[in-house]
Amino acid sequence: MQQEIKALEKNGTWTLEKLPEGKRAIDSKWVYKTKYKSNGEIERFKVGLVAKGFTQMEGVDYHETFAPVAKLVTVRTLLAVATKKDWIIHQLDVNNAFLHGDLDEEVYMKIPQGFSKENDTRVCRLRKSLLALNKRLETDDVIIVGNNSEQIQQTKKQLDEEFSIKDLGPLKYFLGIEVAKTSDGLVLSQRKYTLDILRDSGMLGCRPSAFPFEQRIKLDKGEEEAKIDATQYRRLVGRLLYLQATRPDITYSVNVSSQFVADPRRNHLEAANRVLRYLKGTSGQGILLPREGPSILTAYCDSD
Repeated sequence: MQQEIKALEKNGTWTLEKLPEGKRAIDSKWVYKTKYKSNGEIERFKVGLVAKGFTQMEGVDYHETFAPVAKLVTVRTLLAVATKKDWIIHQLDVNNAFLHGDLDEEVYMKIPQGFSKENDTRVCRLRKSLLALNKRLETDDVIIVGNNSEQIQQTKKQLDEEFSIKDLGPLKYFLGIEVAKTSDGLVLSQRKYTLDILRDSGMLGCRPSAFPFEQRIKLDKGEEEAKIDATQYRRLVGRLLYLQATRPDITYSVNVSSQFVADPRRNHLEAANRVLRYLKGTSGQGILLPREGPSILTAYCDSD
């Protein structure tokens, strides 16, 4: 926690001011998190100060939100090209990336625990972005590729001087995606992420299925079926949508399930659980970005 406090103070995250008339100050809290390696081992413990951005009002406290992050299809394309050309692929992590974003709006926050002094009635006017703000922009995971190791090291040095980075070396684990370099190319998989989904859904001990979707079954609104927890269903579908990054074989099944997130019923959950049973038996599968072969775009479709 002390390290986080020092980082917040060093970056000039806020200034202490009297709360202007007609303005309100949001609250904050400390969040503790355990970060795991791709094999499930504990990598480190993290602590962060987060603003209670859910109390902000659109049109009053902020106007729009946008995060300038790369699409996964772009990341896969970059990795595919780098693999074909046998380039170096390294990974960087930006320390406290969210503190590098300046705020345009006036945002006030109560003095956090660990900073406050007795009888101090001032509040924090945020000058930098903070975790969980609706206006927060953050891109802290970086992939760097190239065919010149000296230039790559120089780029890392320049980035470290500007942002303070952690050099993670060759790319192995990125945004929940496991990356393995083999003699055939680069393998992308999400085994740990898949097992996490199964565990959280209570399906870790389920019987595997050979197919992700039952043939001849056509899902409809199922208005006669019992309603289920819509929040849990949406969370499950959202996680499965992200899993498609390395599992194109579940794309059709997940897309069908996603059509019913507005009013999910028991039959929709059963279809989603069928996908989970399929994943139970194929958790280690992924996609291969081949080293050999022509660099041409190939598309696949069924008879329809």
